[in-house]
Amino acid sequence: MVWWLAFVALSGWPIGAMAATDAVLERSLEELTRTGLVHPPKNVEISTAAKFPQSADDAPTAVYVVTAEDIRTFGYRTLAEILHGLPGLYTTGDHQYTYLGARGFGLPGDYNTRVLILLDGERVNKSGYDSALVGSEFPLDVDLIERVEYVPGPGSAIYGNNAFFGVVNVITRRGRTFDGGEFSAGYGSFDTYKARASYGKRFDGGADLLLSATRVDLDGPTHPYYWQWALPEQDGGAAEGLDYDRTLSLFGKVSRRPLTLEAGYLDRSNGFPAVGDGVILDRGEGNTKDRRSFLMLRYDDQIAPAWGLYLRLGYNRYGLFGTYPPLGPSTPESPLPAARDATPARWWGGEIRLTNTQFDRHRLVAGAEWQNNYRLSARFYVPPDPPLMDFSYRFSRYGLYLQDEIRLGDSLTLLAGVRHDTSPFGNSTNPRLGVIWHPLDTTTLKLLYGTAFRTPSFFEYWTTAILLGEEPNPNLDILAAGLRPEEIETIQLGLEHYLTPSTRLAASLYRYQMDDLLNQGYDAATGDTYFFNLGQVTGHGLEVEAEQRFANGLRGKLSYSLQHSETAQGSRLPNSPRHMLKFQLSAPLWDERWRLGLETLYVSGRDTLAGHVGAYALGNLILTGDFGENAGVSLGFYNIGNSRYADPANPIFGLDAIEQDGFNFQFKLNLGF
Repeated sequence: MVWWLAFVALSGWPIGAMAATDAVLERSLEELTRTGLVHPPKNVEISTAAKFPQSADDAPTAVYVVTAEDIRTFGYRTLAEILHGLPGLYTTGDHQYTYLGARGFGLPGDYNTRVLILLDGERVNKSGYDSALVGSEFPLDVDLIERVEYVPGPGSAIYGNNAFFGVVNVITRRGRTFDGGEFSAGYGSFDTYKARASYGKRFDGGADLLLSATRVDLDGPTHPYYWQWALPEQDGGAAEGLDYDRTLSLFGKVSRRPLTLEAGYLDRSNGFPAVGDGVILDRGEGNTKDRRSFLMLRYDDQIAPAWGLYLRLGYNRYGLFGTYPPLGPSTPESPLPAARDATPARWWGGEIRLTNTQFDRHRLVAGAEWQNNYRLSARFYVPPDPPLMDFSYRFSRYGLYLQDEIRLGDSLTLLAGVRHDTSPFGNSTNPRLGVIWHPLDTTTLKLLYGTAFRTPSFFEYWTTAILLGEEPNPNLDILAAGLRPEEIETIQLGLEHYLTPSTRLAASLYRYQMDDLLNQGYDAATGDTYFFNLGQVTGHGLEVEAEQRFANGLRGKLSYSLQHSETAQGSRLPNSPRHMLKFQLSAPLWDERWRLGLETLYVSGRDTLAGHVGAYALGNLILTGDFGENAGVSLGFYNIGNSRYADPANPIFGLDAIEQDGFNFQFKLNLGF
């Protein structure tokens, strides 16, 4: 807080100028999207916290919002970079995927199964792995995002499986925000090329159309950062041309109240110079391919004066395909074939939800959600030999939920909800109880209690069953593998206070207890991955924020997170930073069309599975501007101090940590037509 006050004092703008920004609290969400604000004004409506529109002030927990303008101002290139700037969240990378940690929990080898990620309300967590990866493998270009809403804390009472530490909802832009065509071209470090073509339009009859295609080619650094393997015969760890990332994504959206139809496609190919056990490849056969497609239709309208109806139907396909070069000697005269695996999945699902407000001081929500996973396969083979492993499954899961928002008085609101989920992986009933009190117009207190669950995924089941010598069966007898669903119980207290309409202070205090944590094990002798229930984990933490907006367009935010997680035996969890400090500043330059964005991130040291990685601090500097109504430019410098740091690694790599990118830049030009 001292740093924040010093910033205000040194900025040179008198505190009295803040009064001119009082109108910010009266802005609509559409205006918010254009102007940018890390936390929404208290009367702006959000929908992720309770599955119905409500003011941020009345949500049962803190809600963080990142807008399209924030994404542009701070030069975010992936969803991972967006989320890494929020309190309590952090990311790690292994040059293949990017993983999300929340509230001190981000186990190496975890596949982002404990945060639920939605795209316009549809689950992004893919069937089979139950994971939602947030790097270049996320199936949407960030330029198409209108806003991201993050709700920390347990969400299973209305969202079911995976809503363990929070829910992220990515809301896409509408065609009218483009009002014509737009072409974007960019170039950056590591020979990164990006091109996007979009067209959006709102027609006279009320229909809204958005079509977009994006291509990204990244060759990767000449010398990937596998410094642990810096052997002379491997040229100091070099693997030129093997650390590439090539992505094609398509997105389309058409709506005419009350119907919306969305479709998307992602094809990503990622090379990797590391196979595991300290082996660096000398040629480029090693890669993974992610292919994702989805189609979603939803209906949202008032069907009677006191009744609202929401219907959603979605179809998804996902496939992960890997190619792994032989680790033994292979020559042109006696070549060894590459090993391959494939885990394709197809599923469809939907949701029906009714909202009723006919009872005085009550807003009732009742709904049902289902998912039919009609194809799940796991196959490992070395052509032309028969598959070493080949089996398929199908299963369904269902959830029923009920929630009531009760106005006990003008300043006191109670939110109570419960949901029951059932699937072959396990059943679970999860309540949530929230109390929101406004002792003053400028002050809000929020107390939330809730539980959440995560069932073992298909991937965790079959890898463990095979290691135990059991034949996986199509009935998905999860108990045969000795795995139990995870459960978590959380209580959190939040305080928010506006010193002035443009000066906001907030704090959140939380504690959770997790039972039957599913932990990843690795058999170094065989290279097999397996999972087991570790036992109990407890965690507690504090998140504080200060945010200031000035009349001249300058705005800034400072947040600090203190968190601690440990097992029942008193051991700290790996990849669990105790301290995180984040600062964001956005300033207009010679006129409002040009802005400078500065973001600094500090993450304290973390334990690895066998050692420790040190703390790191990153600074990013972004310049954005508009030459006119139809031309804009962005120039971003990332890790401007060229900080050298490493993230804890998945044990399958055969090393303890993997170094991350140093200084890099990106230039982007947008042209409208």
